[in-house]
Amino acid sequence: MNVIRPDTEQALAKAVAQAAADGTRLRIRGADTKAALGAPVKADAVLDVSALAGVEEYEPEELVFTALAGTPLSEVNAMLAEHRQMLAFEPPEFASVLAAFGGVAGDAGASVNADAGTLGGMTAVGMAGPRQILRWSVRDHLLGFTAVNGLGELFKAGGKVVKNVTGYDLSKLMCGSFGTLAVLTRLTFRVLPMPERAITLITQGQDARHAVAAFATALSTPAEVSAACWLPGSLGAHAPEDAGIDGARLPEGKTLTCLRVEGFAQSLKSRAEMLRQALRGHGAWELREGPAWDVFWRSLRDVRPLMTKAKGRWLWRIVLAPANGGALAEALLKRQPHAELFIDRAGGLIWLSLPLPEAGVAAKTAQHLRALAHEHGGQAMLFAAPENYREIVHVFPPLPENLAVLSERVRAQLDPRGILNPGIMDNLPAPDALAEMEPAAD
Repeated sequence: MNVIRPDTEQALAKAVAQAAADGTRLRIRGADTKAALGAPVKADAVLDVSALAGVEEYEPEELVFTALAGTPLSEVNAMLAEHRQMLAFEPPEFASVLAAFGGVAGDAGASVNADAGTLGGMTAVGMAGPRQILRWSVRDHLLGFTAVNGLGELFKAGGKVVKNVTGYDLSKLMCGSFGTLAVLTRLTFRVLPMPERAITLITQGQDARHAVAAFATALSTPAEVSAACWLPGSLGAHAPEDAGIDGARLPEGKTLTCLRVEGFAQSLKSRAEMLRQALRGHGAWELREGPAWDVFWRSLRDVRPLMTKAKGRWLWRIVLAPANGGALAEALLKRQPHAELFIDRAGGLIWLSLPLPEAGVAAKTAQHLRALAHEHGGQAMLFAAPENYREIVHVFPPLPENLAVLSERVRAQLDPRGILNPGIMDNLPAPDALAEMEPAAD
């Protein structure tokens, strides 16, 4: 496949304009660490934007920076760390888990280093880590951007301050668009100070419903909980060890419930103790801290607890109201005896690993799973699977008709010829809505 490698925004705009004129469909590529996310792209050529890299401006005292979209996250994180600052939404690195579940992670493969992706890829996917419950997501920290639309027109939106929006807030629209609306070239983000210290509170033996109830109590306190997860007995003892925590002293077969608080060292211990007191009605909680527990949370961020049994399985990402997370997790474990899962974001996110069904029943299996998620107010995305499964199963949950119409109108405005990452978000015709929500099979 032909590869186009522009090294300036103007060259990129010219390349896209030529592709639009010729009807050439483009697969947008940066570091290629997220190549296996979404449905397979139906493209004629690759648009490689990795040459558009580098930090253009960084003002630590203003908590803002501007960088080109191909800038590696490792470079951005290293720059921020020098000033004890960070991207507050804790961007995950998914290349390893995508490879483990049979996807294709470009040239990086399973051995890719953490944060090996690019700033543009992170924004286009728009997913955050465990800290989303406190600091929100990518879209809430993106202040402005420059991009090239599907006609080859260079445009910009937003700026360098939070309250600068008039008209449509296009910055929000770009996050999670998977490169289907425009090719990002330059991005401006706000950042936050890095916490001086973190403490993890853990308890064992809770079922999923009780864990989610504990999360609700914790989030109602002024402790500012920055992460909350629950792991079933099959993962509870091994996840800390897999994350490099020696001597975690966690007995085999017990569930593990964890909460994280972060902040200034001077006040953090008192906040953690206050939180422990507030949770007295939800079991006995121990305080743990140290670099190894930081590694544990990064492991959760990157979905590594589900990687050890990934062969022959597919991975689902279910987003729902946090209050419903415990009930859905218990229903999944009851109906799917071979399920492996864990709860993140205080109940608002479930990562679910299941054995791959036969290809002939994969679409029906996906419908049943989505129907069960829908019963609990959730939506399920097929996050990682071999390419042939991502070709025959809807990767993203189908939109309601009114939202689908609106989505197509937006796409028609920004990419009227449909040449940017075609097929990545809509690989199949939408199924009948009633069929999609049929009762789940036990």
